[in-house]
Amino acid sequence: MGKITWYPGHMAKTMAALQRIMKGVDLVLEVRDARVPLSSSNPKLDSVLKGKRHVLVLNKVDLVPRSSQQAALKHLEQQGLLVVPASTNNTSSVKQVLSTAVGWIERERAASDLSIMMVVGLPNSGKSSLINALKLAARSTGVLGGEQTYNRRAAVGATPGLTRQVSGFQVCKTPATYVLDTPGITVPSIPTDEIGFRLALAGAIKDSVVGEEAVVKYYLSQLASNPQNLSALKASQAPGYKSSNSSSRVSVTSVLKLKKQ
Repeated sequence: MGKITWYPGHMAKTMAALQRIMKGVDLVLEVRDARVPLSSSNPKLDSVLKGKRHVLVLNKVDLVPRSSQQAALKHLEQQGLLVVPASTNNTSSVKQVLSTAVGWIERERAASDLSIMMVVGLPNSGKSSLINALKLAARSTGVLGGEQTYNRRAAVGATPGLTRQVSGFQVCKTPATYVLDTPGITVPSIPTDEIGFRLALAGAIKDSVVGEEAVVKYYLSQLASNPQNLSALKASQAPGYKSSNSSSRVSVTSVLKLKKQ
């Protein structure tokens, strides 16, 4: 396959905007998809984030086996990153993200009247969903005043590139803390076909970028490489078979193997 690129104009504008406003940002929450913890990194952001307090939120951990989650955490922490596993479906994990972020702000910026957090990451990594969950967690823990308009929510959806501009939401009253939601940004050129396939399967880029047929072939090859999945596929063809959530989760997870990311 030739060079893989998917870098719409709004992403280039967002990168330029990040470079302009990063000076006023106090803490960055980088959101990665736990199914592709390495493939969902964006080296292009490294220079922008340089010198900023950086928390890596390993999102969607409910979609991967615990063993894969632990392996990803260990690998990322060995790189010197502060990692917080999270799922927007799990209130306690979202509260941990909020506690980590606000706790740092309380310690390091106690005298500041206003603190800004920014959420960055690839498209469809769950940034906007995380912000909505953070607002709900802030309300339940009492760190956000009752006057806030909780009906205003960050736009979410399964289509990569849904968020097109930077927008802000308050998540803490004292200290006054706002979080900026940003459009997902990919690298201008995806380095390998395999990373492109993984990102497409995770919904970070459109299937058409790497080719729908190529994505399906890659997916099937990964299923066939795992005996457990072959057994599941054979079972699914038996009369009277009823699918289960656990079976489908194993299949998807096998496609996004940590060892090959």
